[in-house]
Amino acid sequence: AYCPIENELPKLLSKNFQFEFDARLSGFANTQSRVIIVIKFRYIDTNNFYAIYFRSDGSYGMNLIYNGQTEILKSVTKTTGLFQGDKLNKYKIVAQDHRYQIFFNDERLAQLEDGNLLGEGRIFVVTQFYTADTPENAIVEYDNFIVTEIK
Repeated sequence: AYCPIENELPKLLSKNFQFEFDARLSGFANTQSRVIIVIKFRYIDTNNFYAIYFRSDGSYGMNLIYNGQTEILKSVTKTTGLFQGDKLNKYKIVAQDHRYQIFFNDERLAQLEDGNLLGEGRIFVVTQFYTADTPENAIVEYDNFIVTEIK
């Protein structure tokens, strides 16, 4: 089963910004299931946006959806420390012109470049739950959403 929950931040942003928040995953132990936190940004419509995702298996990546086509900008990459049980973690992205930085707990995981979507757009935080045959409870708690415009 697949269950997405989308939360839109309430204002349009300039093209240059920093977005950060804290999140904690709790009550989740089934290795057959997955929880994914997705940050969609410079979102114009369902066919044009960037997406950075953090998975409960300890991996992350970044895609561009442009004119309905998906382009992988950062392949799925395993890293240590993602989704440590019941620990409050900090997620941050920086979008400045055509450069993008991905941070987890203040450690820069990646710096990427792409010049397809440079204008204003919305930001969404999406929580996706994929369950195996036996559904289980998973709770993702969010806090401290901060959007800072970069001049």
